[in-house]
Amino acid sequence: MISELMTNAIVHTNSVSITGRLQKDGDWLLVEVQDEGGTSSDPHPHRGGNANEYGRGLVVVAQSAQALGTQLETDGGRTFWARISLTG
Repeated sequence: MISELMTNAIVHTNSVSITGRLQKDGDWLLVEVQDEGGTSSDPHPHRGGNANEYGRGLVVVAQSAQALGTQLETDGGRTFWARISLTG
């Protein structure tokens, strides 16, 4: 999951600095990736066609997480986050 979110930040933003963070809170794991922004579109899950090389990653993330979202930062960057149950 963190690999997919990092890859999206690398491919879809103009960020020089991308930060990943994992935080355990009881039975939950919070996965966050913060970039510097620089993209004109809001990332959202969509289905890529069979011949498309891209377009499936956020669908997989959405299916694996119990909650996910984005937060715009005051400096123009964005944090993409996902919450995963550690209990199954």
